[in-house]
Amino acid sequence: MSQELVQTLFWLLAGMAIGWGIEFVIDLFILRPRWKALAESPAESSTSVADELHAMETALARLEERITDMGVAPAGQPDSQEIREALSAISAKLEEHEKLLKELISAPAPGRVTVTEERVITQVQDRLTDIKGIGPVYSGKLHEAGIHTFKQLASLTPDELVALINVPAWRIDAESWIEQARLLASQRQK
Repeated sequence: MSQELVQTLFWLLAGMAIGWGIEFVIDLFILRPRWKALAESPAESSTSVADELHAMETALARLEERITDMGVAPAGQPDSQEIREALSAISAKLEEHEKLLKELISAPAPGRVTVTEERVITQVQDRLTDIKGIGPVYSGKLHEAGIHTFKQLASLTPDELVALINVPAWRIDAESWIEQARLLASQRQK
């Protein structure tokens, strides 16, 4: 084999390795922790994941612009076409991950009342333990289900509330919780 062919093959493999390395780092250190957080609390983590995906897309676009500005690579380095191909593969993976995340966010969990992303973003969390009968455990269950405010709690029916926190109906006074949440929500608005 000629030395030029060996060098070309080397840089091609090096470019592929760099691309796979970047994909591995993105997957391991950015996406997997976010997926785990999303699985634990989809309503709370969906916005941060979406923000990070947007930031990665922006960084990818800037990198592609720099490659375009570079033109042809200096001798002994991978050419811009190889780098573009590696970036294209990374971009495709990002789109695939973004699609999966959107599917996870939009799919309701069994036994849960879904809360839209906008409602979580625009509202401040209330201290649900101010309601008589709601302690740290039930407050945690409500937060896990996406209920963070008195207004959200007041909008539920007793049956939805019981299903949401997954306890027998006789263990909680759902009607009282909802009524107290209505009162506290109206006081908050004043």
